[in-house]
Amino acid sequence: MKKLLFFTVFFFTFYAQAGVLDNMRNKHGLAAYAKEEYLKAALHFEKIESAEGQYNAANSYYKAGEYEKALIRYQQLHSSSPEFKSALYFNIANCYIRLQEFAKARESLKKSLSLHYDRDAVENLHFITAAEEQDHMLTGRQKGKKRAEDSAAENSEQKERKSGGGSNQQSDAERSKGAGGKGKKAEADMRLSFSNRNKARLSSRQYELIN
Repeated sequence: MKKLLFFTVFFFTFYAQAGVLDNMRNKHGLAAYAKEEYLKAALHFEKIESAEGQYNAANSYYKAGEYEKALIRYQQLHSSSPEFKSALYFNIANCYIRLQEFAKARESLKKSLSLHYDRDAVENLHFITAAEEQDHMLTGRQKGKKRAEDSAAENSEQKERKSGGGSNQQSDAERSKGAGGKGKKAEADMRLSFSNRNKARLSSRQYELIN
């Protein structure tokens, strides 16, 4: 009986101490987060084993720009709450967007929306889809333009050979190559410009800390 009593007292004392430590870590983590010392906050939060602590650690890593670390912690969390799971998927999607894994971001946003409607999630989903469609269209135009340039260069070479204008053949080919390079640069600039516009318009809102 005495042994059992000792074990019981020790058991509750241990968890009481753990609770005090977790409260202290949470307090320090929140203070560091408020000061925008996000990595410091993450180190405090990740020592808390509860879901709340790990979620706050993930948020802190995300704010610090450590998107892979944030992603891993978000993915390890589980909940029976549809709203919390929706928030998790939204934040996971944000990580994938930052890591430029847009297909995975799209799937995460769809999962988020299936659990809870969110306007920012809808807008991000539309922007990602539009960016992918635009990239596909530009890639198709680039291929078509290259085929046209190759065909024009081949026809030019045939005409040169027939007319005996071998001395101008190299310069024509170089000019054609130069024009093709400029065309590719213009297409690349279009893709970059479109991509940047959409990134700028993507919502960077994040589901924040659990106090």
